[in-house]
Amino acid sequence: MRQRRVYIIKDSLTIRALLQALVEQEPRFRVCGLASSAEEALAEMDEARPDIILLDLGLPGMDGLAFMDRMQTEIRDPWFALKVIVVSASTSRHAPICEAAFARGAAACFDMSLASALSADLLTLLRMVAGFERRDEATFGTAVTLPAPPPEEQALGPALRPGPLTLI
Repeated sequence: MRQRRVYIIKDSLTIRALLQALVEQEPRFRVCGLASSAEEALAEMDEARPDIILLDLGLPGMDGLAFMDRMQTEIRDPWFALKVIVVSASTSRHAPICEAAFARGAAACFDMSLASALSADLLTLLRMVAGFERRDEATFGTAVTLPAPPPEEQALGPALRPGPLTLI
């Protein structure tokens, strides 16, 4: 099985290094790029060709939501093959900013203010987004917010509901 490429966009050098070390603990992932700004990341997307982006929202210059808007219209074809996990201290469980990110195609939000205590949840979330595992939001701690399933899948319940993501 091919390794999934993860690109990390976070303005804090310390947090970028923490996320890189965390991702590299899982042999099915490799970090294909690091950026401190959305503009830097946009310049590298064609070469890096990530499968998953860990994206901060509060970036200098262009913020994370604007980055997602640009990715949808300019860079990635097809957009749906690229998964974005928003990693930000402003994405506490079910925060309105998560809905804005989901509207732009984010696969999940992860509350970075809880990252040190919940690093296992972030690795599990990466595996889920990559299609290696199926999980329901209830199996995570309070750091993870997932988009609501479509109404036709809500009636099935989590055990019968198809996974929210497809294999890349």
